[in-house]
Amino acid sequence: MALLSWDGLVINALVQDWPKDVEDIFKDDAARIDQQVRGGCFGRQQLVQCGFSSRTCNTGDAARFTYESGDTLLHLGNRNAASPAFLCELLAQGASIHAKNSKGETAEELDKNRMRDAQRLFKLKPRAKKKKVAKKVEGNQSALVGATFGDVVGVAGKGTRLARLMRSGGA
Repeated sequence: MALLSWDGLVINALVQDWPKDVEDIFKDDAARIDQQVRGGCFGRQQLVQCGFSSRTCNTGDAARFTYESGDTLLHLGNRNAASPAFLCELLAQGASIHAKNSKGETAEELDKNRMRDAQRLFKLKPRAKKKKVAKKVEGNQSALVGATFGDVVGVAGKGTRLARLMRSGGA
């Protein structure tokens, strides 16, 4: 498994329906969320080797995953009944719901209910909060870094320690 490139890893995650792997896969700088299927390949990964068949090829095997030329990961996931959680992870990584495949279909048009569920999950998904970065300052300004107006003036006429320090000139 370690020998697979990002495209092989994400196809494997799609087949296994492992949404938690998606974020780690797309930390790779080479990974492109809106990569499209071309010539039966997703990036360098041949889809036939992963149990996929073209929609135009009738294998008679209903268990096989299908693809259309120009499909993105969102298309592949929605077309092959990936969980809404998997689709939500793709949306969180920036997948475009407006990208069209060779038939002019968007991922949303393939299964509107599943995509609606994924979009609901995406809206509910907690975002990583940005960490506050300490600003480097010199001299007496160091007491004001991160202070709010309420800290400086005091709340309801009762000065805070910082406000008292500032008024006395000790800050």
